[in-house]
Amino acid sequence: MSKERNLAIADALVSAVEACDFAQVRSLFAPDIVVKYNVFASELALDEAMAGMTRMRGMCTTFKYEDIERRVTDQGYVQMAAVTGVTDAGKPFRIDACVIADIGDDGKITAIKEYMD
Repeated sequence: MSKERNLAIADALVSAVEACDFAQVRSLFAPDIVVKYNVFASELALDEAMAGMTRMRGMCTTFKYEDIERRVTDQGYVQMAAVTGVTDAGKPFRIDACVIADIGDDGKITAIKEYMD
């Protein structure tokens, strides 16, 4: 796995989420991806994760990753960022988030663990 490839995948995921391009997000994920958020008790499969992401983005008029820091790992990457935006009720928000992503040999994201504070 190359550092450049993993960083390009991370950039593509951020861009797709910010743009609400869920077809692109899905194309970056392996069919058997496992997604775990610290705010939920269970792991999510692909369709559950996509549904949750779609609902979450639907509640925001703006959504942006800021102050992104990344480290490439042997398995994928770790990303720290501030997630900022405005809810559809007009309330600004800022959430600090850390993502640990595993990427398979085929370039698909196989696992995401996201910690939000």
